[in-house]
Amino acid sequence: MRVFSPFTSVVIPIPKENDGRPLPMLLLVAGGQAVFYTDADGKLKFMKDEEEEEEEEEKERKKKKKKKKKKKKKKKKKKKKKKKKKKQIRRN
Repeated sequence: MRVFSPFTSVVIPIPKENDGRPLPMLLLVAGGQAVFYTDADGKLKFMKDEEEEEEEEEKERKKKKKKKKKKKKKKKKKKKKKKKKKKQIRRN
C-alpha cells in the first residue's frame, strides 16, 4: 500500500483470528496515531470514521433503551355497572 504523507509511515499487521481472509493492516503515522487501515476485505477505512461509527452505534443503543423505558402500559378504565333500582311493590 502506498501512502503519500509528510510524515513517516509504517504498516503493521494487527493479529486477529485468522478465518482464511487476509489479516487487516494498520497504518501508523509518526507519533503513533493511527490514521487509516485496510480491513479484512481489503477496503481502506479511516480510524476516525470507525470511532465515530462506534459512538453513533452506542448513542442509538442508548436511545433504544430510553424508548423502552418510556413506554408504559395504559391502565384500562373499568366500566361502572349501573345499579338497577328495585321496584317497590305497594301494598294497599
